[in-house]
Amino acid sequence: MFKKIFLLISLLFLNVFAVSLFADTVEPNVYVHYFRYDGAYDAWDAWVWKRNANGSAIIPTTETISGQSWATFDLPYSTYQINADTEFGIIIRARNNWDGPREPGGDRYFRAGDGHVINGDYHFYILQSNTTIYTVKPDTFHTILTASFDDQDTIQFTTTTTVTLANIQLIKGDVQVPVTNLKGSPTGYTVDTQTVDLTLPYTLRIVFGDNGTTASTRQVTFDGIYASDFFNSAYGYTGNDLGLTYTKKKSTFKLWAPISDSVKLNVYDAGHPTSVRADGDDSATEFEMTRGDYGVWSVSISQDLAGKYYTYTIQNGNSTFEVVDPYAVSSGVNALRGAIIDLDKTNPTGWNKIEIPYFSGRFVDAILYELHVRDLTSHASWNGPSNYVGKFLGIAETGTSFTKGDNTVKTGLDHMVELGITHLHLLPAFEFGYVDETRLDDPNYFKIKDGGFNWGYMPTLFNVPEGSYSTNPYDGSVRVNEFKVMVKSLAENGIRTVMDVVYNHTGDANYNFNKIVPNYFFRLSDTGALSNGSGTGNETASEHFMMRKFMVDSVVYWAKEYNVKGFRFDLMALHDVETMNQLTEALHDIDPTIVVYGEPWTGGTTPLPASQQATKETMDEMPNVAAFNDIVRNAIRGNNNGEGQGWVQGRNSSRADVIKGILGTQDTNYTFVSPNQTINYVSAHDNSTLADQIKLTSTKTLAIRKLMQTQANAIVLTSQGVPFIHAGAEMMRTKVDPAEDNGLNHNSYNASDLVNQMDYNWKITHKTVFDQYVQLIELRKAQRSFKLNTYEEINEKVEILNTGHDGVIAYRIVNDQSLYPDMIVIHSNGTKSMHSMALPAGTDAFNKDGEPVWQIAFSNLGAETFNKAQIANGENVNVKPHETIILYYGQNTDNTITIPKQQSGLSPFAISLITGGSVLSIGAAIGLMFVFKKKKIA
Repeated sequence: MFKKIFLLISLLFLNVFAVSLFADTVEPNVYVHYFRYDGAYDAWDAWVWKRNANGSAIIPTTETISGQSWATFDLPYSTYQINADTEFGIIIRARNNWDGPREPGGDRYFRAGDGHVINGDYHFYILQSNTTIYTVKPDTFHTILTASFDDQDTIQFTTTTTVTLANIQLIKGDVQVPVTNLKGSPTGYTVDTQTVDLTLPYTLRIVFGDNGTTASTRQVTFDGIYASDFFNSAYGYTGNDLGLTYTKKKSTFKLWAPISDSVKLNVYDAGHPTSVRADGDDSATEFEMTRGDYGVWSVSISQDLAGKYYTYTIQNGNSTFEVVDPYAVSSGVNALRGAIIDLDKTNPTGWNKIEIPYFSGRFVDAILYELHVRDLTSHASWNGPSNYVGKFLGIAETGTSFTKGDNTVKTGLDHMVELGITHLHLLPAFEFGYVDETRLDDPNYFKIKDGGFNWGYMPTLFNVPEGSYSTNPYDGSVRVNEFKVMVKSLAENGIRTVMDVVYNHTGDANYNFNKIVPNYFFRLSDTGALSNGSGTGNETASEHFMMRKFMVDSVVYWAKEYNVKGFRFDLMALHDVETMNQLTEALHDIDPTIVVYGEPWTGGTTPLPASQQATKETMDEMPNVAAFNDIVRNAIRGNNNGEGQGWVQGRNSSRADVIKGILGTQDTNYTFVSPNQTINYVSAHDNSTLADQIKLTSTKTLAIRKLMQTQANAIVLTSQGVPFIHAGAEMMRTKVDPAEDNGLNHNSYNASDLVNQMDYNWKITHKTVFDQYVQLIELRKAQRSFKLNTYEEINEKVEILNTGHDGVIAYRIVNDQSLYPDMIVIHSNGTKSMHSMALPAGTDAFNKDGEPVWQIAFSNLGAETFNKAQIANGENVNVKPHETIILYYGQNTDNTITIPKQQSGLSPFAISLITGGSVLSIGAAIGLMFVFKKKKIA
């Protein structure tokens, strides 16, 4: 008997041990169940991702749960390596269609371990048109799907089944009000009521079912009247004091929250709730705010709050949220709390006395240079202070260089000065998501995908400098000071600052705007979900009075507080023409030389009418706004990401579009009214770098690709319009990424420093390319012929010459106001070996020396390849494959040329000409008189 008992106990122990062992090694799946009242699941999928990882589409399977048809999205352990703490994001959308309808709620996140556990797996439940992710299967009786005021006395709503007027109730505050005139069907009913009182909440209640026992309620939103004169007259605030107004004696806080039931101000000692630098008690001191005119809540605190941090607690009906002030001027780490700072104390020494480099205000006089803040200094070859790597202060640093063997080159800011740019265009430098500012001390964080590097196109706080670019993101004053130090240093070195701004969407629609005034700041689709014209899940509604005001206020703030002298608008076609004109006018009231330009396209389908979009077809309605010219880009270098050749690589069919770009892009779907509106470029942060594009689309040798690299931007720099250069193009920048199929990354927004950094070894290896970019920029600055200000001037002074071959483009510019009054530019793309072209007779009136010869100002082949420096009228010039050559006849030595501060004159140009086979090199130094002009900051 004892042996049997011992055996039973042993077996029981082994069984318990086995169960315990299995429990420790369980591999749980996650199942998300989705219910639609129409049961139409074939048209839907789910985009799912682990937190901070890439996503993928999941096709559902259908199953019966409690007698009803549901769709189930399976997230298997084998794919996601799931544990209880694994976080997922989900978007339920039209199948394989980012432009189609989607469920409301934007990016919704859930933690696996919070799900309903069944057989060791985690289960979640989502209902159609419901933003909640349930952990227990909810009831699915008929319901109201959407409800909003369509105008001031009409409500539009949708339901899951038919309704009758007798079953509808409308409660205004806590009083029932009459409804009449029901029209429509479940996919779109309307009902009339009294004129809406915007100060009170409205609730729609509908009784479903024959027995009248099932009722559904839904708050009626004001979505349909947000853009109306009725709403704007009640809540359109025109004051310039939203956000924080700080003095040592008093701080006043104002927030526009017109439909909120209450608002509280929370003042914290620390800027981050879990920060190791937030010592002790992290609770907030609360202050009740008072509702004033136009829905503005305010409170004043009579003490010096500098160094504190703040948020607002918003109550909208049954929902309560803690939010950051959209008008905050700084923040704590990761933008979780606004910072209360004394802006005057953030000014670097001499800030109020710096002089901004002179600029005419004619966009065509600019040399735009696009740069990510980290890229300039994140490679070891920068050789600046280690604590400035990837920071605003890194851009501000001068005196850096890199030596390799016998060669030493300038790096960082000195490199940009040497190149000769006039405007530095910074990729988004305001506070954005996707970089954890508490991890910046870990150098490995910047070496991994989705680590410390991000382009920054997912904004959170529009008026706050990005914390990861500061040396201390925990202190709200530091990032502000260091941004100003950068602007000051750039200005002292002859460069103006341009900001890439992303007002067309937010990184997370639920972060601030939507919690303060639900659906006001965003456009909605026909289903009531967030529209997705940006391709990121939401798009802002610039046509709404207070969103337009926010954009105008924001750019004016950057222009005044930071002396920013240019703004580039991401996905500008998502903004309406009126908004773009208003903000441009406001900026030019501050400084008429501020440049404004943007992308004249969207990232998806938008409900904003085409006639209102700031796009290619409406540029004539925005005469002071410029736009990126993809006609020029595609014609010169080919379509994106190595998918097609351009004229430079030998696609002669692009010749006509290249010529259109040379002439300032007239008579196309771009409705430009002057060459000041066309941003000419061949590469930008998006898509392959120029060197990578050429490599992917050409089998030519490196030596030939170098000629193409120079020629592509030589076309840009000698065309009518505004030249734009992607940082590093001047030294054949590449984005090598072993993780990519072809080893090159064309979309490096989250890749890492290792892919994105600028390596100054390139400058040594490709020194001739860099030198030629310098020469071309110097020539453009000095040569007014390349910067004609009107189409009338262009059509009068620029002549396209007949070359007899589509692989050769030549044009002549006669302009007596230029250094070289009579010029010919010739480009050969290599589809013809040696091309002989007769030169026309030069204009003798411009030839002071009386020598009837054409001379050479530039060639990308270099002076050593030519056998003489000049050629008489009537002779032929022989142009080699892939050569760009610029000739001039006479020189206007009496002309005074105005050029930026950092340029003391032209460096020697290569004087060269092909006329046969022998070689002779000749250098000619061109001396210029110049005038320094500066504009003092007010």
